[in-house]
Amino acid sequence: MKDNYQEDILILNILAKFYLSPPLIDAINCLIENSFDVTEGSYATDWQTLTATLKNLALSDKLENEIKEQAADHLLLFVGLGMPKAPPWGSVYLHDENLLLQDSTFALKAFVDENQLEFKPLERQPIDHIGFCLEILALLLERVDLNQHNETPKRNVRIFLSQHLLPWINCCLTLLITNAETGFYRLIGLITQNLINDLAISLNASAPENVKIYF
Repeated sequence: MKDNYQEDILILNILAKFYLSPPLIDAINCLIENSFDVTEGSYATDWQTLTATLKNLALSDKLENEIKEQAADHLLLFVGLGMPKAPPWGSVYLHDENLLLQDSTFALKAFVDENQLEFKPLERQPIDHIGFCLEILALLLERVDLNQHNETPKRNVRIFLSQHLLPWINCCLTLLITNAETGFYRLIGLITQNLINDLAISLNASAPENVKIYF
């Protein structure tokens, strides 16, 4: 078990924004200005590569063109003209007809309500959107850090990971990494994948063996 999850919480909240909406110049500049060195984790190298690349683009006056390409990539990956290349909703992977707002979505909503998480999404999306899931995970980890000697917050993170995220997220991230047309979103996928895997190992969480993926 890690001493604290503050670094992971910061990065989860940063990543969530780039899944929920296409990158904007202000958001990228904020990421550059507030970038920090990651001290541990298998995602550290990719995080440093991402922030260093963005800083170099900003210095070369090529950042605005890069953001246009990232926005186009976001559209194809997560919104789609038809089905997105990397659908960001858990139910698409867990429902046999790849539909939104299915049993897994409502189960996640019930989990959030039961745990009284102060989660107020700003985007109009189903709650099992990957961006929302990363924000929910960050909220749960904050409770772990605030209650180091209480097992309940750790148990709740394990439940969230095992039942609501791990069953489908690696499939989503593999599609993202494979289909991304920009280095930015490829790195976003790799960082997310390694961070989630690190957290699952740290908290002893794993997906049920009998979960079937339909996408």
